[in-house]
Amino acid sequence: MIFNESSVAGHKGRMRSTANLSTNMVLGLFFGVIVFLVAIILSRDVLLSVVFASAMPLVLIQDGLRYVMIDEGAPKWAFASEVLWLAVQVPLMILIASQRSLTEFIICWEVGAAASVLVGVWRTGARFAIGSCVAWLKDGYRVGFVYAVDFMLSSGINQLTVFVLVITGGFQASGDLRAAQILLMPIMVFTLGVSFALSPEVTRFARQGSKRGLQLVAAGYGAGVTALSVGWVLAVGLLPSSVVSAMLGESAVGGLDTLPFAAGAVCLLGISVGPGLALRAIGKVKNSMYIKAVMAPITLVFVAIGSAGYGAGGSQVGLMIGNSIRSVSSWLLLSRSLSSFSPEARRSSESV
Repeated sequence: MIFNESSVAGHKGRMRSTANLSTNMVLGLFFGVIVFLVAIILSRDVLLSVVFASAMPLVLIQDGLRYVMIDEGAPKWAFASEVLWLAVQVPLMILIASQRSLTEFIICWEVGAAASVLVGVWRTGARFAIGSCVAWLKDGYRVGFVYAVDFMLSSGINQLTVFVLVITGGFQASGDLRAAQILLMPIMVFTLGVSFALSPEVTRFARQGSKRGLQLVAAGYGAGVTALSVGWVLAVGLLPSSVVSAMLGESAVGGLDTLPFAAGAVCLLGISVGPGLALRAIGKVKNSMYIKAVMAPITLVFVAIGSAGYGAGGSQVGLMIGNSIRSVSSWLLLSRSLSSFSPEARRSSESV
């Protein structure tokens, strides 16, 4: 929606938001069934499985409403709904989930999501219709598949890095990496939020044919992530050791040692994300996905080599190498794509 993909350009106004949200609801129910089956097999806990499964449609509708509000030019309401989500669930987790029960934590998460959904439905006047879901899937499944693979490749590398580290470096090394990632969580949340916030902007520049605007947003994103990451690492270094130990326990020392390398990997990833946003805006999401698909196994090899010799820090050096190649490739692709880009070509071409 926020990149104005040509495949769903025929859906406009209320029909557009209804189709999108109905699809999210149906897919949420589908994945809820899968989650229930997996959870009941692994945990044998019926209540946990039901609670976890019921979260799926809620959070997918919450995501859908965020994109609808951005698409309708109401990003402040999208932001407010996310703030409400946190404002509801965090106090509930502190007050209710006192026994650290996973079921209780998920219930608090769902209550927060439900509050966000109610605000989003009120703001957008959203309706649900199964027929519109069928039409949306029919028009958008091809580009939707590309976006899904693109997202899995982007987020999956970080998760696979931990598994590779466990195999080659051991559980202590993986604990050190997780500790560093916890310290970096504010930066990672910020980069995710900014990438969503900038999506309408790069789409606007693409619609206007502003190549310079697209380049500036892509470069500004990478520069901003780099500056914030460096500043955050320096700030964490000033924290008393007692505070870090209270946060991370036995992994405090290893997490601090790994932090600079993990931050470097985040910086280089940010440098590659900026061009990715611009490429999506000009209808080149498939090309961007190809770069990620090629780089994923290469990056994991670098991670395995680094973690085998130098533990958590080495794994992040390997990730930095992979992200560096991906960044250079993304910028080269963006430069080449912009040289032949025109708004008319973007509007008339299919995104995949």
